[in-house]
Amino acid sequence: MKTPDEIDTIAWKFYVDKDGIVPNTYERAGFTNGYTQCQKDMADERKMIMETLLKIRDCKDYGNNSSTLAKELINSLNKQA
Repeated sequence: MKTPDEIDTIAWKFYVDKDGIVPNTYERAGFTNGYTQCQKDMADERKMIMETLLKIRDCKDYGNNSSTLAKELINSLNKQA
């Protein structure tokens, strides 16, 4: 997750690069709050997906590749984090 300072830098670049004007405090605060909430939502979603995949992985494999697929997806998510 990005720090508040990193998010503020992104907000600054977003508004200056897009419109050529300096963002005011309210615009940057709104952007920062929205960006921070998005990060939290994505972390929650990733956690839920990981928990589901762990449950799938732990199921017995009855002739299909569901547990193997779950392991591959878990490894993929771990690399992205």
